[in-house]
Amino acid sequence: MPARKTAKPPMIIVSRAGRVLVREKLDELLREHVTDDARAFDYSEFRSTDVDAPTFWNALITLPLLAKRRVVVLHLQASRKMNCSGP
Repeated sequence: MPARKTAKPPMIIVSRAGRVLVREKLDELLREHVTDDARAFDYSEFRSTDVDAPTFWNALITLPLLAKRRVVVLHLQASRKMNCSGP
């Protein structure tokens, strides 16, 4: 029986790491999933203090255009809670 390929998770959470380590992991994920040409379409990065829930939700449900996967990053800030259950 052939080995089954395991799908990569749709969400990766990097927590309790220094900014440099988070940026290194993010850059690694981008190199793996989104080319430089596709970043304008298939990559979004937000800070929880600067984005509203509908905008973030829309980024999450938008299908990739040029890349195989879309990458959406949310930097959480302790000062604001966001309801991401959808519009």
